[in-house]
Amino acid sequence: MKPGAWTEDGPESVIEKAQVRLRQEGWDGIRPALATTIRSVPFDISLRCCILLTCYHSCWIMRGFIEGGLRGKHGLTVEFLSRAIEVLNWGRIAWKNVSRDDRGAIFEDTFVRGVRAMYMNAFMEVCFSSRILLSVR
Repeated sequence: MKPGAWTEDGPESVIEKAQVRLRQEGWDGIRPALATTIRSVPFDISLRCCILLTCYHSCWIMRGFIEGGLRGKHGLTVEFLSRAIEVLNWGRIAWKNVSRDDRGAIFEDTFVRGVRAMYMNAFMEVCFSSRILLSVR
């Protein structure tokens, strides 16, 4: 069910492998893989638990949300969202003249702005948490 997402790779590796996959498979091969790596997998009600587990290990935005929102590990939220932002920034520059239909919605202004806003919120949480810890000492 996973459309070729890179589950164990960092941004540099994803960027490198994305360029190779684009040459080999075209936009139909790269678009779902990048979208999954960055955000989430398509939901199928019958496979919801398996997909959520897959998503937890491969989707940077979802993983960041879970780590910060459910586990209170805002530093990990910052880490996973920064991975997403790095690939999004690269893709927006590398494929600036490619149509939205080909490159996918994840490179649109509104999507990237949303990820950056989530990143800033997580970063503020880290700063706030550190400040509280320092004032307790």
